[in-house]
Amino acid sequence: MKPTDLKPGARVIIESHGGRDVVVGTFIRRVSRQPNRPAHSIIRVDDFAGLHGSDDLGDTPYPDYVVSRRVYPQPEKK
Repeated sequence: MKPTDLKPGARVIIESHGGRDVVVGTFIRRVSRQPNRPAHSIIRVDDFAGLHGSDDLGDTPYPDYVVSRRVYPQPEKK
């Protein structure tokens, strides 16, 4: 999926590098490219919340390369 297609608040599924594990998260925002820094997306991963203290929300940066290959929209529940 193209990183620019994601909308804030969209639920996404993120595959691991090997494709065996998946985690679910919420797209927060996309950070545009800056000089000497590539563009990336901030995704709040439910399983990562609280790992670094009680105020950790689980916000994780993912480069556009990873988002385009391993992030998929979560299907709507009926």
